[in-house]
Amino acid sequence: MAHSHRILSSLRWGAHGDAEPSPSHLHHHWWHIASDGGAQTAQGMHRDSERTTRMIRPATAADLKAVYEIVNESSDDDLNFQMFAQTYVSQLETIERKLGVCEENGEVIGFVGILCTWQLHIGERVAETKELVVAKAHRDHDVREQLLTWAENVARDAGCGKITMCSRVAHADSHVFYEENGFVKTYYRFDRDL
Repeated sequence: MAHSHRILSSLRWGAHGDAEPSPSHLHHHWWHIASDGGAQTAQGMHRDSERTTRMIRPATAADLKAVYEIVNESSDDDLNFQMFAQTYVSQLETIERKLGVCEENGEVIGFVGILCTWQLHIGERVAETKELVVAKAHRDHDVREQLLTWAENVARDAGCGKITMCSRVAHADSHVFYEENGFVKTYYRFDRDL
């Protein structure tokens, strides 16, 4: 908890780039995707100036502003940055949460967040995909599929036997994407303000 306060304090002073989450809470899955679409696991990347270099990696505190912009851009509401920052940093430090970003040539262009928990009504450990968003300027690429693949691998390594996805009713194109990637409609979700 003290770590969260230190990161949030540094965010208020604009020095968030120096704060990093505890390595014990990061899942060390890195995917390097070259411009030809081939993927390979890697721990360190060097940018090749003649081609696009993309990697899917664990999110860090330094990604906060970029992730906020991507999530806020896709939200129906204007999200409060301080509340978002507090929640994001808290999730980085929680072992059940797995957060990943897609970085292309040094710019964060996509984000995925999953929650890995045991579900009594399902009878196994489940990864709930809480966020899967891509910056509008990059939505015509295969970023969403690469983030989903990263999330599935992280979930599998965390002992999950199933991955689930919630999607807004109005996002018909997303529903097609999920079904094309093997997801099956099984639930309705009902919301009410408190």
